[in-house]
Amino acid sequence: MYRVAVTEHFDAAHRIVGHQGGCANLHGHRITVVPEFSGTHLDELGILVDFKVVKSELRKLIALVDHTYLNENEVISFNPTAENLAKWFYQRLKETLEPTFRCLYKSSVELSSVKIFESPDCWAEYSEG
Repeated sequence: MYRVAVTEHFDAAHRIVGHQGGCANLHGHRITVVPEFSGTHLDELGILVDFKVVKSELRKLIALVDHTYLNENEVISFNPTAENLAKWFYQRLKETLEPTFRCLYKSSVELSSVKIFESPDCWAEYSEG
């Protein structure tokens, strides 16, 4: 099994509604998004997925949330925890990239997971498996 991941960042503010600590207050993060893809076969060049294709789609999603207050963002309709953000990015990347990969590559490439880092040492991950 081959695994490929890319990393992108964005800045945003949020608060965790219902939290009993400091996270209930408005605060900001430089959020890191790390989608990981997996597959069993490489293309004729020895590539599982083209990093440029992944980064292009990921940057489109990041543009929707970058430098925003996530609690009042029009595309976010949930409490913006790292866990919920991981699921949101996962679902949207799966919708756009898996059909693209089926067209580009002869073998099946799947989105394995998306990790969201709120800091270098705190992250949440979402996958369907």
